[in-house]
Amino acid sequence: MPSRFRRLDGALAELPVEEPMLLTELDGFLTGLIVCPEPIPVDEWMTVIWGVEADGVPPFEEPLERAMVRQGGRGAA
Repeated sequence: MPSRFRRLDGALAELPVEEPMLLTELDGFLTGLIVCPEPIPVDEWMTVIWGVEADGVPPFEEPLERAMVRQGGRGAA
């Protein structure tokens, strides 16, 4: 498994959610989003993966991580 997948798998496992997704579950979830006949807003499906804190933002410690997630992993602007 490439190191970026291992890092993602570790990040998923460390999320402060009751039942974090496994990497294989994330793969199926994202595939379902792609083939869905109606687009689902990013704000709706991202919270399913990452969870949310009381203020409604993903539970990341670093602002850069939050920015990357909000931009779909393309890096901060």
